[in-house]
Amino acid sequence: MMAGWQKLRGVLLLCLWLLAPAVARTEGVNVPPGSAHLSEQSVDQSDLQTFYQALGGSRVWFDEQGEPFLQRQQQLEAWVMLSYEQGLDPQTYGLKELSAGHLARMGPQREYWLTQQFLKLARDLNGAAQVGSSDSQWHFVNTRLDVAQLAQLAQRLAQGETVDQLLRSLLPLAPEYARLQTLYRDLLRQQSAYVPELPLPDQLIRPGQRHPVVPQLRRWLIWQHWLAPVSAVDDPEAYDEELVAAVREFQQRNGLKPDGILGPETGAAMQRSVTDRLQQVRANLFRWRALPRQLGNQYVLVRTGAYNLDLVEQGQPVRRHSVITGQPKRPTPSFAASIRRLTFNPYWTVPFRIAVEDLLPKQQVDETYLTGKQIDVLQRSETGQWHEVASSEVDWSGLSRRNFDYLLRQRPGPGNSLGRMRMDMPNPYSIFLHDTPQQHLFDESRRAFSSGCVRVYRIGELAQRLAGEEAIAEGLAQPDRRYLSLPTAIPVYLVYLTTWVDEAGKAYYHPDVYGRDQALQQVLGPIPQAPAAELVKLARNVIKK
Repeated sequence: MMAGWQKLRGVLLLCLWLLAPAVARTEGVNVPPGSAHLSEQSVDQSDLQTFYQALGGSRVWFDEQGEPFLQRQQQLEAWVMLSYEQGLDPQTYGLKELSAGHLARMGPQREYWLTQQFLKLARDLNGAAQVGSSDSQWHFVNTRLDVAQLAQLAQRLAQGETVDQLLRSLLPLAPEYARLQTLYRDLLRQQSAYVPELPLPDQLIRPGQRHPVVPQLRRWLIWQHWLAPVSAVDDPEAYDEELVAAVREFQQRNGLKPDGILGPETGAAMQRSVTDRLQQVRANLFRWRALPRQLGNQYVLVRTGAYNLDLVEQGQPVRRHSVITGQPKRPTPSFAASIRRLTFNPYWTVPFRIAVEDLLPKQQVDETYLTGKQIDVLQRSETGQWHEVASSEVDWSGLSRRNFDYLLRQRPGPGNSLGRMRMDMPNPYSIFLHDTPQQHLFDESRRAFSSGCVRVYRIGELAQRLAGEEAIAEGLAQPDRRYLSLPTAIPVYLVYLTTWVDEAGKAYYHPDVYGRDQALQQVLGPIPQAPAAELVKLARNVIKK
């Protein structure tokens, strides 16, 4: 292994562990004043002091004679080089300085400079502050490594864990992150690959029709692995069943209506550049790293940007459901909660915003609207208690957002907006999972229709997995409101994920309905460039990746 690095030393100017012995001995283990100026603000003087104090006076990268700990340095440099595969920029962690041999000229500060790069990389692998700064609806706690966690890293290092093991342990545990990261790496390789030209048709092409662009469409589908190669076709310009099936799969995996019709939306998705897809995948990688690393043995993951939900047990999805999420003007926020009980035949207490923006105007036009929807009107008494008043006694014409002092509540029944079941998960945003009488909306490919809550397709089957078939059947058999507490609270993570990869390795892309991908991409900047291919290969060999 060392022979490969030594061979490239003169050409690549990278092998810092070969440069290190020529440098003067590192003096002392106390962090010298001013050493933090070599780093960005993510690692300050106190961070370094915490780290070295936890080591009990030991050095990390050099021994007392100034000789390098080669394995640690090699693994750190390999992770720096390969950080671009996580969507990170290797230059942030000192790649330029390492490549140019600057380490040899740092003198005593080289020990602390390497630690700064290590801690910066560790923090970025373990969290992503950019997500919260670009999304006002992101409500997860910042996962940035704190002082105690920095000390734990140092202690683990002192106990014999390698740099590779430590950094690898900071990445999300969910298999979906690893699959998404593999997709990102594959797309990076495709950036310079040839892609056949695919002109947009001048009209809709429907199944069974003929069009001059069809031969190019077939070639593109084959090149992109949506269609198996064939030696010959009877009618090259015929949009036949084989092509239609391939286009439908493409549409379904790109958040489009899978009707097989080749039109402007489908054509635009096919013409989308690899760089655009990289940006989208990168944004979602950052979101995953901004989540808690361990999500639990059993949890619900709601991909609000992809309109689906997984029940995950022991790292594997055991149920997947389509969902309806908040419309763009009332987006579903990203946050964590826990399902603690199920409510059968629930009342729907109408949120104030929906009451004054949606229902009040309809009631002002038709004074029987609320009654027809089985919605009761409640007013607060002088004692503070809510009591029902007749809808006909209210002067609706004189009401607005400024003076609307009523509470609207819909009775249980077939038309109740929450359907037959609600999954109660206390949170500050009044968001929960529930049934819906509008089952036809699940047929749509883009399902941002709610006012923020998440409507779940076949929610009863999900509930059966959580509480058992008998308990759910008993609860649904009664017409009145009933509660069922779960024996164990089930964590729920609602996350704006617009790209994901399933267990078979199939990638899915969805339009950025809330504009949050675009906002995060602007913060992250361009796709980081990869180091030279030879260096990447050597780095992979060092950490067996």
